[in-house]
Amino acid sequence: MSWNIVFFSLLLIVVAIMTKIIGCGIGARLTGFSREDSIKIGIGMVSRGEVALIVANKGAAVGLIREEYFAPIIIVVLVTTLITPILLKLAYKGKKRKYSECCFATLIIKISDICSRFFARKCTLKTIKL
Repeated sequence: MSWNIVFFSLLLIVVAIMTKIIGCGIGARLTGFSREDSIKIGIGMVSRGEVALIVANKGAAVGLIREEYFAPIIIVVLVTTLITPILLKLAYKGKKRKYSECCFATLIIKISDICSRFFARKCTLKTIKL
């Protein structure tokens, strides 16, 4: 493996992580989540799993991806999958939140609100009690 491929792999990892955090964070922010929760949502979306592997494999099979770029894509998939739980643990570190204050409860409320606006009537969502 040449230094160019190593540099490309590191750059691809950084770009993959940052684009997910920023892109998904902006989407969450636009739907009314707090800055802190938006970052947590973005971090939760960092992982790139089997879909990226399938796309990379198909791309290599039909000749869209050269062999030297296949390994960095696999490395990105592995690193982002392994780093996501670590980043989430760091993002949630220090604050104990009640169940009613967590992102999931906020998400349920927002989905219900969007559903009500879209269908012009009150929508109820069933929640599972923990």
